Amino acid sequence: MNCKDYCISQILTCITWLPRQMLLSSLLFHPQFLAWTQPERSADRMTIYQKAVDKYFTSRLRDIAQGHKPTGVETHMLVRTLKTDAVQTAIIPITKKRSAEHIVEERMHILQKTWPSFSQWWLQYLKINRVEDIPVDTLWRFYIPFSQWIVEQKRSLRPDDVYVVGIYGSQGRGKTVTALALVAVLNHLLDHEVDGQAVTCSIDDYYLSKARRETLRPLGYDAGPGVSNRGPAGTHDTKWLLRNLHEFRDSTPASSTAVGNFQKQLDDQPQEPRVVHGKVGVFILEGWFVGANTDFDIRHIPAGFQRTVAQYLQGGYKTIFDRLDALWAFDTPAVDEILRNREQQERLLEQSQGKRGMSPEQIRSFVRYFYEETWTPGITSAIPHPKDITFLGTMYPNRRICMIERGGRPIAEAGSKIT
Repeated sequence: MNCKDYCISQILTCITWLPRQMLLSSLLFHPQFLAWTQPERSADRMTIYQKAVDKYFTSRLRDIAQGHKPTGVETHMLVRTLKTDAVQTAIIPITKKRSAEHIVEERMHILQKTWPSFSQWWLQYLKINRVEDIPVDTLWRFYIPFSQWIVEQKRSLRPDDVYVVGIYGSQGRGKTVTALALVAVLNHLLDHEVDGQAVTCSIDDYYLSKARRETLRPLGYDAGPGVSNRGPAGTHDTKWLLRNLHEFRDSTPASSTAVGNFQKQLDDQPQEPRVVHGKVGVFILEGWFVGANTDFDIRHIPAGFQRTVAQYLQGGYKTIFDRLDALWAFDTPAVDEILRNREQQERLLEQSQGKRGMSPEQIRSFVRYFYEETWTPGITSAIPHPKDITFLGTMYPNRRICMIERGGRPIAEAGSKIT
């Protein structure tokens, strides 16, 4: 550790020792302070930084979420932090019509309204026991404002149709948790009779059955012995997903819609699908190549597996991705980090379902298959094109949001109609 790194770590540690002060919360999120301290530089520094955030910011939010009526000083602290923190205003900016004070008041109301069910869901889904481990700072800074934005967009652009949000991210980046967290908040903001409810599925839920995917092996869909050949474009039932989009569009409070329910431990679709009951107004589709660019000249791709994947991509997937009204994209880490995330994901799956998953060697073959062998460099990619992204989120190593940037996708533009 060099002298600068040592000094920064010591300063962060000293901050955690200070008595709780209102001014420190806004300092911790100030862009210049973050640029200087760079908490993401090491795991130890990230831990110290998060400890400071928890002490001066998160703990106060948790008190408010649990019913504490904020004092004038605490409300002022939240307003100051909102004005300082670029993440908090990236999705819903401060304007003349929407002052910082108004945003904070509105957000506090939503926080208290959603907290009981949100916290219960988080504890059960993540299998944790301590309320203190629920990232209420992420709920405040990301889940609530993004949910508000989705509701506003849905009511403006798709009042009589389903509003479709795509979430792109590599393995273990947090796509599923983000989608489920947004649904938990959205279903407190939407009028279920008028707007419909929010529902999420992963594109993985629509994998073809094992038997149908076996017929694809001669085309190159083969990740090696003992490794599933699911993953690339061509291994999903896009007709089913497109049918669901039609069904959501026409859904009523009395509707029942059978959606994909793929079981990864079985590597197959179960006998019974998952059934969504009621009207659907917002549909969140998450996946590792959701929103991938489909506008390319397939003639530039040599005959073989990669061209086959590209042909599928320009088929049903293009229709689905063109239907997205908004696209959230997580930053894409290096392949080594993707491997670590995928291995961690596999171990968590084993714990939750009690069945042995893929070995580290099989995971490496699996990731190489769908990240390196599937795509044609310079022509096709799992990563969406910047022009198609609505918001790009950069993550800290501890899965907290570091930065949110606007993509090139016009916000006022609705996706194409289903025909």
